Amino acid sequence: MQNAEYKECMIDLETLATTPDAHILSIGACDINNPDITFYQTVEGKDQQRVTNFSTIKWWLKQSPEAIAAATSRKHMLSISTMLMEFCAWWKGNNFTHPWSHGSVFDIIIMENALRQYHYEIPWSFWNVRDTRTLYDTAYRITGKTIQPIREGTHHNALDDAQYQAKWVRDIREVLEP
Repeated sequence: MQNAEYKECMIDLETLATTPDAHILSIGACDINNPDITFYQTVEGKDQQRVTNFSTIKWWLKQSPEAIAAATSRKHMLSISTMLMEFCAWWKGNNFTHPWSHGSVFDIIIMENALRQYHYEIPWSFWNVRDTRTLYDTAYRITGKTIQPIREGTHHNALDDAQYQAKWVRDIREVLEP
C-alpha cells in the first residue's frame, strides 16, 4: 500500500549497546519502495552522552573488518546532534510517514530516545511504526515458507542492512499482495 500519504522508510542503526540509550555508531535508512533514496552517516563518539556495553563491544570485535570500518569511518563523521538534525531534514524532505526497523524494540526506540535527549521532535507518529520481524513471521505462517532475498552488501553496515531489509519487505509483499 503506497500512496502520497503513506511513505515508508527502513531504518537501521549500529550501536555500542542494546538499550534505548545506546551509543550510536552509524545510521542507515532508505525508502522501502525506492532503496536508492538513502541516508547514511557515521556518528562521532566524543560528545555522545550515551551508553556503551562491554558485551556489545566484544561482539563488534568478532564482526568483519568491513562492518567495523563502515561503522567507525571518520570520513564525513558528524556529531550526534548534527546527524539527528540532518536525518530529520532528510525524513521530512522525502515526506516519509512510516518508519520500519528490524524488530520492534531496537532501532526505532534508540532513535526516539536520542531525538528526545537532543531535543528534536520525533518526525513520525508512534502508530505508524512498523516491524519487519512481525511481517516475516506472518508471511511464514500464511505461506508455510520462508521468503527471504539473497543477502547483498556487508552485514552490520547500517545502510546495507536497511536496503536488504527493505528488499525483504518488498519480496514478501510481492507474494502476499494480490
